[in-house]
Amino acid sequence: MVLLRGLCVLLCLGWLGCDERPGAPLANAEDTGSIQIELLYTITTDAITTGAITTGAITTDAIKTDAITTGAVTTGAAKIPVQWGRLRVEGEGMAPRDTLLEVFEGRLSARLDGVPTGKRLVFLQMTGADERVLWRAETTVQVSGGQAATALLELEPVGDEPPQVSLVKAPAAVGVGSAFVLEAEMEDVHDVAHFLRARWDFDGDGTFDTDWQASPRVEHAYETEGSFKVVLEVRDRSGFVSRLEHDVLASNVIQAELPGGAAMSLTWIGPGTFLMGSPLREAGRDSDEGPQREVEITRGFYMGIYEVTQAQWNSVMGTEPWSGSGWVQPHARSPATNLTWDMAQEFIARLNEDAGEDLYRLPTEAEWEYAARAGSQTAWAFGDEAETLPFYAWTDENTCAVVECWGHLTGILTPNAWGLYDMHGNMWEWVQDWYDAAYYLEGPQVDPQGPEIGDARVRRGGSFFYETPISRSANRGSADPEVDDYDFGFRIVRQDRLD
Repeated sequence: MVLLRGLCVLLCLGWLGCDERPGAPLANAEDTGSIQIELLYTITTDAITTGAITTGAITTDAIKTDAITTGAVTTGAAKIPVQWGRLRVEGEGMAPRDTLLEVFEGRLSARLDGVPTGKRLVFLQMTGADERVLWRAETTVQVSGGQAATALLELEPVGDEPPQVSLVKAPAAVGVGSAFVLEAEMEDVHDVAHFLRARWDFDGDGTFDTDWQASPRVEHAYETEGSFKVVLEVRDRSGFVSRLEHDVLASNVIQAELPGGAAMSLTWIGPGTFLMGSPLREAGRDSDEGPQREVEITRGFYMGIYEVTQAQWNSVMGTEPWSGSGWVQPHARSPATNLTWDMAQEFIARLNEDAGEDLYRLPTEAEWEYAARAGSQTAWAFGDEAETLPFYAWTDENTCAVVECWGHLTGILTPNAWGLYDMHGNMWEWVQDWYDAAYYLEGPQVDPQGPEIGDARVRRGGSFFYETPISRSANRGSADPEVDDYDFGFRIVRQDRLD
């Protein structure tokens, strides 16, 4: 190996207290000292294109930025491709200090003054013209007050390792025709992540759909249903490539496997805008349904096609809160009832724990009405004619009035245009929002989340026990989140997180 010694400070940041004179006096001599950097190059064929260099044959002045000029090199083209370095000193009781070093007239050296006394860890990275880290070194030194400690650093070549890549946003299921986000986290073992480039193949056919790009984030939409293999490649400046694959199901209806073995069907609700609330002349209108306003839902989501059933609740929670109630029809497909808002949150927490991420939640009030309307602007999703309601909803008219005063099996009547059953009637459905009768006056019109605080949570849709106007799309109900009743149920949504 060859010892390279230099006494010239190459480049220091002023706050480091560096001084280009090797013998400069130290400030606070009792509490601080200096670190003099000396470099040891281990000459290997990985670093230089010829192996004909012998130990001791190279002196400090002989090292140039573009070539080695001693006669010990059999070819005149051998190079040590180093242009600059980054030095860090750290240790207990001090903030880490960083500075840059440059090759200057063939010398690589530095001296750091004002370093607190104690055991210090010294790191050095040397970088080539393409800013790729080619050499690394580290050592420890003991700094004493008023003295200069020598940090003898032996530089070793950095191996040719590919970038490290992981997916941080990659949904397992997406709606057909709706844009979704794919995002990766990229790390270069050579600490030059700004040179990494990514490209994506969205259907695994071997033809990449994007060019090499600096951003690891893309948006895409599948126009047909099917299972697709997403391929991501990440390349560093030297051409080393890492590859990841991820399966995505593009479908408007998915089956979620629940803890305990039950399953749940959910349908895709794409983003869009709608008129939330009711017009002044709508029959049965309440004052808290206005003013009517245009609301935008910016992100699509999957929503349960049916209200959560007794079989699904029992599978996840192992309980039967409706047991003993006189207003219940025991059946696997009957809606789970006698549920508080807090109990609905416990159910959702179990699903997310099983999924390993926060996928499931209650819909917001705006999402619920958007899905219930299914593109309509009428009192009910099918129109304004109350006489048609029994084909779509279980209300007092076709339940209690005919001595069937209980929640009926889900999925028997006609769904709305987006394939959702029982959005009108059957069970009051808890949603996420706190209730405020005046919220529509000042609430946001893009993805409203409801008031920040409140005393009651919103419930929507009416129930089998209530008359027909209560089941309108715009009707708003509320209740204490700790209160249950024989017609309190819910349905859930699934949505991949963006953060």
